[in-house]
Amino acid sequence: MARLRTGGGDGILPCIGPQSAQSRPSGGVARITAASIIGADKATAGFLAAKKVHEELLLAGPLPVRLLRAAQFHEFVGQLLDWQQGDVVHLPALPTQLVACRTVAEELVDLAVAQEDPGPPIPEIAGPRKEIMADAARLLAARRGIPAGSLVICSIPAANRDPALIDDPETFDITRGTTGHVAFGHGPHHCLGAPLARMELRIALPALLRRFPDLALADPEEPLDFRVFSLVYGVRTLRVTW
Repeated sequence: MARLRTGGGDGILPCIGPQSAQSRPSGGVARITAASIIGADKATAGFLAAKKVHEELLLAGPLPVRLLRAAQFHEFVGQLLDWQQGDVVHLPALPTQLVACRTVAEELVDLAVAQEDPGPPIPEIAGPRKEIMADAARLLAARRGIPAGSLVICSIPAANRDPALIDDPETFDITRGTTGHVAFGHGPHHCLGAPLARMELRIALPALLRRFPDLALADPEEPLDFRVFSLVYGVRTLRVTW
């Protein structure tokens, strides 16, 4: 993997490609994968307009380019609060769909190493909830008032079923998507084993269904016994037949 730092200091670009060393440019870089901002293609002024020029220069260059446009990061809200001068914080009433920086990074890596070029249009990633950035900042500022040393326990099952996050949260829907879930934690507490767990599930579940194609609940009407006092949600037992 070759690395190239972008202009403006806003990211590291993974430059990955399957070509042989003989077919690569002299620097060994086969492809540029870069993150941009949703709306940059329509911008006429300000920082977004600069990102638009950045995109155009990359696409006009000698190397193949894959772009990913993202919404503003959750982490950006905290930075805006940290930049305050005095007792007043000036924040834009900007409609957004905040997304975790780590989520964007994982999607960017997947885009970089994908064998097939996704082609146009340029893919975009955003959080599942529409909100105003100033309102998100007010909520974060209130939570920062928790005294240091306080014990705070996050209920992951409750967070993943938040009606403000998804519609009809109690309905099992495999087409819903996963953006915004905290099953692997969040921020500095994000599970280091998350990529391994995803890889294991991608391998284990298809293998299980191939081995037992008639796998089903032993009694579909039987109530499931869920663990109650546990940080990791799940059933105690699950009787099946095959």
